[in-house]
Amino acid sequence: MKLTYETDRLILKILSDEYTEKILEFLESNKDFFQSFEPIKSSEYYTFNYQESIIKNEYLSALGFRYIRFYVFEKKDPNKIIGTVSLSNILPFPYSSSIVGYKFDPDFHGYGYATEALTKTIDFAFKEIKLHRIQAFILSENLSSLRLIERLGFNYEGTDLKAIDVNGKWMDHLRYSLINYA
Repeated sequence: MKLTYETDRLILKILSDEYTEKILEFLESNKDFFQSFEPIKSSEYYTFNYQESIIKNEYLSALGFRYIRFYVFEKKDPNKIIGTVSLSNILPFPYSSSIVGYKFDPDFHGYGYATEALTKTIDFAFKEIKLHRIQAFILSENLSSLRLIERLGFNYEGTDLKAIDVNGKWMDHLRYSLINYA
């Protein structure tokens, strides 16, 4: 597995702790937007030490194919993180499955960056780590995310009731999947 992948306009990287400051900057600058889709974060979450610990664990998990987070950069500005795409809960054969997650700075919405980054991540998941199934869980009111997932060929499978804690409240999520038939 490589640590860096490229698309026409983007660089996707698995980062080490030397990027902690940039990661913290990305998270802090998008805190208000992200919190409508995520669990409540502790006050420690937005500290250098906490993020350094997370990135060290993420790096080791990526090397072991347990959890992989790509940080997304524009090629024209390779020093600014604009989003992330992750593969979590990676299960080996006979499941060969994972859950995809993603978040992008709202200043970079509407340019096709999420589509481009997810397409590359899906290709990586199916070809390099040989996954058979990728799932996505989306809030029903997150219309842009629903359109994105459907555009990428994911199929609606059902609603998982009270599945994920969002901002201190257990919320229903629509479950989508993409199957690798190759």
